[in-house]
Amino acid sequence: MAHDGDEEADPSLAEFLALMNTAAGRVADFLSHATDRPIRAKHSVEEIQSRLSAYTFEGPIESAKALNDCADMLERWNLDTTHPRHFGWFNPSPHLTAVVASALVSAYNPQLAVWDVSPIGTEIELHLLRYLGNRLGFRSAEIDGAFTSGGAEANLTAILLALTKTIPQHGEQGLAGCAEPLVCYVSAECHRTVEKAAVIAGLGRGALRWLPVGTDGALRAATLKDAVDADRSAGRRPLLAVANVGSTNMGALDPLPEIADVCRDAGLWLHADAAWGGAAALSDKLRHLITGIEHADSVTIDPHKWLSMPLGVGVVLTRHPDLLHATFRVSAAYAAPRAVRDFYISSMQWSRRSCGLPLFLALAVDGRERTASRLDHQAEMAGLLRTQLHDEGWCLDNSSPFPVVCFHDNAAPNSSDEIAASVNSSGRAWITGTALPTGKQVLRACVTSFRTQRQDIEILVNELGCARRAVRANHQKTTGTKR
Repeated sequence: MAHDGDEEADPSLAEFLALMNTAAGRVADFLSHATDRPIRAKHSVEEIQSRLSAYTFEGPIESAKALNDCADMLERWNLDTTHPRHFGWFNPSPHLTAVVASALVSAYNPQLAVWDVSPIGTEIELHLLRYLGNRLGFRSAEIDGAFTSGGAEANLTAILLALTKTIPQHGEQGLAGCAEPLVCYVSAECHRTVEKAAVIAGLGRGALRWLPVGTDGALRAATLKDAVDADRSAGRRPLLAVANVGSTNMGALDPLPEIADVCRDAGLWLHADAAWGGAAALSDKLRHLITGIEHADSVTIDPHKWLSMPLGVGVVLTRHPDLLHATFRVSAAYAAPRAVRDFYISSMQWSRRSCGLPLFLALAVDGRERTASRLDHQAEMAGLLRTQLHDEGWCLDNSSPFPVVCFHDNAAPNSSDEIAASVNSSGRAWITGTALPTGKQVLRACVTSFRTQRQDIEILVNELGCARRAVRANHQKTTGTKR
């Protein structure tokens, strides 16, 4: 492509095309040989820092060489969360269509602060928000929301919405606008981003009322009601309650219809933290598990969890139209608002990339049914894991219908961390340990990769068996006891 006075194509464009081809080749090779490499290789801080010390930035490095070196380092010194046997955190194998869409976003660089700057970027996200809200069961006329950087921002936004709704003068006076101490109700299984959000919002950790849960990790509606009644009697003002829709720790599902009844009767804002479990709204098989979420005042969903989007993209939805604008409205002479949606006055962020486009393109290419089939498949793989663990004599510690399994070795109940370390050192699978609300230490395996198949479950179970035998033998050797 020649420009005025140019005799040759723009060299930077030619370099870009070559670099993109190189990057695509590296990614394709990485994905096609994923199971041939350990999920996490051995590493040391000194080794990594030594490698990086060559980058002084005082002179240029040939682009393909630098790109390949970066890819080498990512493959060598990075936990491969895209691996089908990564059973650790909620980091999925990214949908490849979404990866391509992310490259489009970086290249076109749409700015979603003001509608006029990127009307298509803004309208794509509004279209997705309406779609997700409808799948949750919200009435079309009451859907409002925004894309966020993740669940932390979404949960913080929900608290700010609750403050604006409950204390109309909050936007002008802050917490000084409320004479009574405010209280937020969370369960022992609540994600700690809510604790961060309480601090950032100015409520402080002392405003959080941590409520006990049952053995299934779920909050009981009666427990919430008793706490609300006690606080009201003590002169405190209940602000909101957070219900878990698939907790991170053990996949707990709070009874949404019953909790919604308590919140409605008490005039309490109900926030559903469905960062992980909210994706079930797209599955006809799983949708019934989140019945009652349509009564929530706000909902968090993280597409970068169960919907296989690259990091980081979250969503906050609310049934209260225009409340986002009431919470975040500001004025700027250089960005005069119009009678359309400007995200800079209806969300926490100002300048923001189009994080909704990858989800839009992935849903457009696959359709809901194919998307749902991946969610259903992961739930089925977790069911298979649960069955195989039971058959191998492991003790199961949760019964979540979502794809997370907590378990332990009854013969060595305090060995979960040792077993996890042994499995992870093999490089063939990756799991984590966790603590249940009772304090009990267990192993935790979460199926978040749509690439996970039966053979991957079998490999994990085999590695767990090897680790268990090794830990038991070591215990017998060090203590002189037999099990």
